[in-house]
Amino acid sequence: MTLQNLRPLIAAVLLSVGMLSLAHAGDAYPVVAVPAPDRVVVLTRNFPVVLGLAHIAIPDDDTSRAAIQAKLGELMKGKKAEILYSASFGTDSAGAAKVQFVVAGTNINAELVAAGLARFQEGAKSDPALEKPVRDAEGKAQKNKAGLWAKGPKTTPEAPKSVVAAQKKGPFCSELDTPYYFASDTDEAAKFNPQRVIYYPDEATAQRAGKKAKAKVEESAIASDGTEASADTIFEKGKNAYNAAIDKGNSPERDQFYEEAYQYLTKAMQIYTPLCEKKPNDEALGEKLRKCMQLRYGTVKQRRFH
Repeated sequence: MTLQNLRPLIAAVLLSVGMLSLAHAGDAYPVVAVPAPDRVVVLTRNFPVVLGLAHIAIPDDDTSRAAIQAKLGELMKGKKAEILYSASFGTDSAGAAKVQFVVAGTNINAELVAAGLARFQEGAKSDPALEKPVRDAEGKAQKNKAGLWAKGPKTTPEAPKSVVAAQKKGPFCSELDTPYYFASDTDEAAKFNPQRVIYYPDEATAQRAGKKAKAKVEESAIASDGTEASADTIFEKGKNAYNAAIDKGNSPERDQFYEEAYQYLTKAMQIYTPLCEKKPNDEALGEKLRKCMQLRYGTVKQRRFH
């Protein structure tokens, strides 16, 4: 596998793990699936990459979510989309990069907000220039009293009642529509949207609410000196965790192993990718990267869509 063949693949990997500061304008990728109101799957060199939607806040009710997913499918499925991404956009609960999509010159994120199907939401870090199309779309929706704004504009969107009722902070927390809970003082919790955080007094309460602890791989298990040998070791751990997940069948333990596999495989890809750039004619190395990417996508697909 040559560097020329690998380059689009590498760009997709860097994008998915948050290492690419901005996708190149003009590159368009086929949209192969819209599996959720906040998820789109694009194809790059026959490899599917799952991406989230930046700068939009989706209502919690099933009717609104179904409407957004249907509209997103209508606007994107079967078409080619340009991807706009900045590190300031952040990632979603499963680690997928949040992006803005542009189809035939139309910013899809802004289109959803302009239709009143969703509200504007700042990224992980404010980036006024890149957020402007979606922010302006909310102003348009307010003016036209579209969708969510049919009863009149609101300068500050109301937080769901469940969130308002849960604003008393506790030692553990989760975000709406995510399956995991974390200690409130962790880096993971700090990434949550404050308007969507639910706090719990203890782990048992979080578990009764249907939340689960997220498997975390110890730093020592993914320590690397940047060599191919260290990547191979971590990749092997990822494959073992992936196979263990399959053996667990349809059980809660399955998702734990898929999460572990995801973390191992992500680390392995981060090592393989620059090595492939340095050794563009090393077909064996390129094949390792390809297989690692395929398995990593499998961990996301199995946990999210099945």
